[in-house]
Amino acid sequence: MTKPSISRKVLVIILSFILLFPAVRVDATMGNVNSFIHSEDCFEGDRDFVDGHRSTFQSKGYSAILLDRPTVIYGLQQHLKNSESVFISCHGDENGGELVLIPGSSLSSSVFKPADVSVNMECKLAYLSACKSACKNTATGKNLCSTLINNGYKAAMGYTDNVDIWYSRIYEEVFYLYLTDGMSVYGAVDATNKFLERNYPKVYEEIVPFVAVFGNLGIKL
Repeated sequence: MTKPSISRKVLVIILSFILLFPAVRVDATMGNVNSFIHSEDCFEGDRDFVDGHRSTFQSKGYSAILLDRPTVIYGLQQHLKNSESVFISCHGDENGGELVLIPGSSLSSSVFKPADVSVNMECKLAYLSACKSACKNTATGKNLCSTLINNGYKAAMGYTDNVDIWYSRIYEEVFYLYLTDGMSVYGAVDATNKFLERNYPKVYEEIVPFVAVFGNLGIKL
């Protein structure tokens, strides 16, 4: 993700607007914990922003935990397998479709690839907040998000290109506010897009074209 280019005040204004006009929440299906993984060592302030997602979930009655980014493939596999939903903030490989667990490392064990996705998973939503996480790898042609769907995840989200971290944070925060109000993945995406287009066209232009969603978009948490 690229260097922030807009003020944090924009995010505060957006969240304040949404909280003043909340959607009506329907009963949520409670299950395993919702995991939120941050990369503070990569992105300044990332822990606080990702913890904000966790706080949103807990304020709506969902169980949620904040975690450090795993630096080994097995650790990320366990989070993907054992979470009701998972949010992962990290770098994406420039070739597309891979998550970089240790930036700057040349070790293959520091990159999470489609081949590393476990099979027979039952989780509902994976949000891969990383550049090109929803893009096919140039060498293998594999897409990490679609691989999650093929291996049992109900829905997956990611970005098709490099994105500015500030715009992605705004999009994610608005999306999770709608999702935890009981909307389906599709409903939350649609509401987020409309909200940003109507109120913050610059944010809309910079992030919405690069958001990709896969799987059962009618799923609710």
